[in-house]
Amino acid sequence: MVRYLHSSSQRPLTSPLFVRNNGRFVTRDHVNRFIKQLASLTGFEPQRFSTHSMRAGGATSLSLLGYSPAVIQQLGRWVSDAYLAYIRLPEDQHREAMLRMASLPPSSAGTRAAAARANNDVWGRLRRDL
Repeated sequence: MVRYLHSSSQRPLTSPLFVRNNGRFVTRDHVNRFIKQLASLTGFEPQRFSTHSMRAGGATSLSLLGYSPAVIQQLGRWVSDAYLAYIRLPEDQHREAMLRMASLPPSSAGTRAAAARANNDVWGRLRRDL
């Protein structure tokens, strides 16, 4: 991949990244078929994978590498903040963040009172629903 990127570095930045041997550009349909074939060959359900999987995975990977939201948005060609829905935390980071949040003390008397009311409301609804 690195060799391919170096060999194609003379093309304009606006040109498609992948070009076939015959000079034609690789289309989304080509990539979709390839992804589904790979999924099938590796024992996954091909209908669950597509080029959309690559966009979501790309956003997540860039985020994990520490790239800013502006870079992720630009590289994914998103014109809105929709890319944020695709960024996933690895399970261990998600668990750690939840544990750290749960261990924080309430920051003020108002926050503590609101938390107590919310807690009572939740448990009250559960008792009524049971």
